[in-house]
Amino acid sequence: MINVDVEREVVAKVEKSILCKNYEDICYEIGKFIENITSDIYYDNTNSQPKNAKTAIDFLINKEIISRPLGFKLHVVRELRNVVVHNLPYKITLIDARASVDTLNQTIEWLHQGYLAQKWYLIVKRFDEAEKLLLSDYSNSDENQIHPKINNAIIIVYSALEEALSLKKINLSLQSNDCENIFSNVELLAKHGINVRSNSWEKLTSMRNRMVHGTNLGNVNTKIESLNFLLPDLRTVLKTLNPLDLEIEEISYAKVSIDVV
Repeated sequence: MINVDVEREVVAKVEKSILCKNYEDICYEIGKFIENITSDIYYDNTNSQPKNAKTAIDFLINKEIISRPLGFKLHVVRELRNVVVHNLPYKITLIDARASVDTLNQTIEWLHQGYLAQKWYLIVKRFDEAEKLLLSDYSNSDENQIHPKINNAIIIVYSALEEALSLKKINLSLQSNDCENIFSNVELLAKHGINVRSNSWEKLTSMRNRMVHGTNLGNVNTKIESLNFLLPDLRTVLKTLNPLDLEIEEISYAKVSIDVV
């Protein structure tokens, strides 16, 4: 849902339309971007396609994924695009174009800060839940009951780090390649001054891969001890991957910088 290339593309189109004083194109391009991005976020949260853009925006507002004021602005931009698409009897004005540009800039800012922060919060929450599973007292539990919980904890920690790595790349505007594995992306971050190389992460990945391919990881108590030993270093890695850490890098994203006149 956060795609810096798409954001730059719509900003470039809008700035070109501003220079041409084409208010209809401004509203159309921004409206199309808003419809696509809200539909993507709807799908990301529900695993289904929205009936239309209005449904997607209403969902974001009602679930408090987006603030109500910004959500209502998205509705306005959506309606302005409908005016252009359906040739409705309304003349797009300078005020409409300015409002649309303001909404575009606010939406991109929200994607890289507000929405990104929500995604980050959920990642940390999942990591904490996995840690809680590993630190639980299993002394009176049957081993057959413990194994699924520990295996689940491994998957949760692995996926949390994987998603955190993805968010970090997005926020640094680094080119994403779906064919790359985790550690090639780790090296990519290292080239940009962010070192998250970790023997603990490699060991966790090895445990996860063996488990996924049906290899027995041995005695459950040994597995718990190994994971608890790795956790402190893995949490340090997670903190380093925080996409909201302004001390590591300045958040940079596209925005329309030309006034609509």
